[in-house]
Amino acid sequence: MDGKAAQLERERGFDRPAAFGAFGAVLLYVVSVIVEQGSSLQTDGPKNEQLASFHDNSGVLLLATGIRAVAFLAMSLPLLHLFRAARLRSERVRPEMVGFAFFGPVLLAVQGFLSWVATRNVADDFVDRVAASAHPAALAERLIDDSGFREVASALAIPAILGLAVGLVYISLHAMRTGLLTRFAGSLGMALGVAMILILPVALLLLMVWLIFVGLTFLGKAPGGRPPAWDAGEAIPWPTPGERAAASLEESSPKEE
Repeated sequence: MDGKAAQLERERGFDRPAAFGAFGAVLLYVVSVIVEQGSSLQTDGPKNEQLASFHDNSGVLLLATGIRAVAFLAMSLPLLHLFRAARLRSERVRPEMVGFAFFGPVLLAVQGFLSWVATRNVADDFVDRVAASAHPAALAERLIDDSGFREVASALAIPAILGLAVGLVYISLHAMRTGLLTRFAGSLGMALGVAMILILPVALLLLMVWLIFVGLTFLGKAPGGRPPAWDAGEAIPWPTPGERAAASLEESSPKEE
């Protein structure tokens, strides 16, 4: 078995784990949302009421944060699988860009925990001091403004989101160019990468749908079947609209006898 054939065999062996990673990420993310929504956390109104609410629900929120962190980490598996498959089929895929299969998801997981710890510290401090304060709202605002740890945790969200955005755009682009993803799935992946920067909550929900499709593609269960580039072990670019039109005209033209 030559090197390319051995690589293709290893790739096929990773199809199922990568699919389970995609499905697991979706399932865990949905569970984390359900757990968080099941709490009585107050996310609007005066800051003092929000901090008191966080203090009362900190245990449930930690559980939701942990589940969501595992979901983000699981997301790395399908991204890595797509990257490696595209790299096998095209030298245009830069090997150092593989880090973006992990960079965004890992930072999002870390940022979630840091944000929980920082907010819990502020909430605990507020609950300890509120009884002696004549102005709870002012105390809450001051504690939040003075929390450097909370600012660091919030700032970490920026590189985390940018990392995930770059990974989605780059990997989806080359997976589409090599024929591993359909034009629709590849374009959607790139659009979601951009949307991460603009409308994160909506983009994350749509990302879950995209991951389901990608997982089904790995297993050959996606609508339209598994693109031929997977089994061929080489890039099979999708025909452009002009090429499809030319082929259609050629097929409809009468053949000379």
